[in-house]
Amino acid sequence: MTILFVGRRSRKNRNAKHVTIYCRVKVEGIHANDFSTFIRFEGGVWDAEAQQAKIPEAYQNMPLDTIPAYVRGLHLDNTRLKTIENEIKTIALQAQLVNKVLTAQELADAYTLRHQPKPVQQKKQTPVTVLLDLYLKECRSKYRNDDTYQTYVKRVNNIKTFLKANQLTQKPMDRLTITHGEQFIRHMEGEKYDRNYIVRHVQVLRNVGSLAVIAGHCPINPFTELAYKKRERVNIDHLTLADLRFLETYDWRPPLQPVVDIFLFSCYTGLHYCDSQSLQPADVRIGIDGRTWLYKERGKYDDSDFFDSAIQTVPLHPKALLLITKYGTVDQLPKLSNKHYNDVLKQIRHVAGIRLNLTVKIARKTFTDVMLNELCVSLEAVAAMLGHAGTKHIRHYARTDERRVAREVHFPAEG
Repeated sequence: MTILFVGRRSRKNRNAKHVTIYCRVKVEGIHANDFSTFIRFEGGVWDAEAQQAKIPEAYQNMPLDTIPAYVRGLHLDNTRLKTIENEIKTIALQAQLVNKVLTAQELADAYTLRHQPKPVQQKKQTPVTVLLDLYLKECRSKYRNDDTYQTYVKRVNNIKTFLKANQLTQKPMDRLTITHGEQFIRHMEGEKYDRNYIVRHVQVLRNVGSLAVIAGHCPINPFTELAYKKRERVNIDHLTLADLRFLETYDWRPPLQPVVDIFLFSCYTGLHYCDSQSLQPADVRIGIDGRTWLYKERGKYDDSDFFDSAIQTVPLHPKALLLITKYGTVDQLPKLSNKHYNDVLKQIRHVAGIRLNLTVKIARKTFTDVMLNELCVSLEAVAAMLGHAGTKHIRHYARTDERRVAREVHFPAEG
């Protein structure tokens, strides 16, 4: 067996300065098809007789770390050629050990097959819609309160509507870009959605991208840098004390009175609609100071593994106690569907001449304003009564104004 290295110029360019080194294996006078080693030398460098690149005499006996990079490259290529020769000889020897004699072509094929690039296993790509469904499953485990979960379902469905309209439903996450996210924002703006509503959808996109990275469906989150800021203006509209007095004293028709009563109860306690509809006698008991208090767990976070329990701790206003007495017990307070509640509130607003669009949120904001600016209760105490873990979100309900400043700031008399 003989192994020979042959330098060849490109067939397309016979005047090329470089030659590519091919390997020719011969067994018993018969040689295999030459195969490329993918090593290239300048024509004058290759020494066919010595079967290696010529090393300039000035650098032949010098340490490798002291010679120029191109000379080190020649040394490396000579070593690679020697390695190819040794590997082919090893293949032939291994065959002889099992009493098998390989032909020249079989030796060449065995070497090239061993060094053939292995095909990359294409990982099955998961469509983005499947990842959205996985995200919803994660939301289901975090938010067991159905109302909260349904808000995420609606956001995901809005995203799916956009994907379907743009023929992106079968796209894997790693084929989506931030440009697709920006197109989604323009789509939502075109549908006239509120800015803060769009912000929540953008957060869902970022969360789904993070989920895809964690699950190994794509190397990076394409929506990490997708930015869409919330509208800075915060609506803290609330009823005035005069509005409250009118609602308390007006002679309402029987169909409207129960709605006025439960609305006023929320103004006195700060309760959300769902919490005001699920009150039980155990939620009302004597507090640390001997007064009657309301201890109501926020329904928004019921059975959630994601949030700690949130409890509103509210000393009951005398007028709230009167309403409880009026209906007998706290669980006998009016029970209304959300739609009926809001429909009747529109009628009440018209009769009372109130400029605001009456909602249960207005009742909660009215409670916060009264506590903060009329009674000068501290931010921490107001947060506890609202069922918040901190004071950060109070700014969405009320802000300190001149009423509180006037009550708290008193200058000493002169002299």
